[in-house]
Amino acid sequence: MGPVETITGPPKRGQFRRSLPRPACRFSESFGAVASALLAPGILARQRRSEVRGQIEAVLAERSFAPVFQPVVDLATGEPAGFEALTRFADGIRPDRRFADADAVGLGLELEVACLEAAVRASAALPPGAFLSLNTSPELLLQGDRLRACLRAATRRRF
Repeated sequence: MGPVETITGPPKRGQFRRSLPRPACRFSESFGAVASALLAPGILARQRRSEVRGQIEAVLAERSFAPVFQPVVDLATGEPAGFEALTRFADGIRPDRRFADADAVGLGLELEVACLEAAVRASAALPPGAFLSLNTSPELLLQGDRLRACLRAATRRRF
């Protein structure tokens, strides 16, 4: 094995390869490939998480969602007895996917509360006397104060 070279300036192309014995070069190349294969998925996952978080933050900031109301019909009269509030997103992403993504990046409750507030506000246009059904996660139900504040903040006319 020859002497170890000292590099005093920027490396020139191939300089490291010439300064290491051939077996060490092969090990270095193999180690680099293995390290890259092991690290790449984690890096990609962090990038994807950051991308998804940015999308959810944009949805929240721009309020790019809207409540829609599915009638619940009284079978005896054929008239709507109430309505279930649902959410649709402006970009067409399915609600289950959007809420799962929000939850995965730690913004699930923020998105859920924003959608509930929008639904309760929009429900003012529903027929008087009709009930409103809201879907909530168990996490939000367990945070009773937050749910009460959400419902208080959005006013709905009394029947």
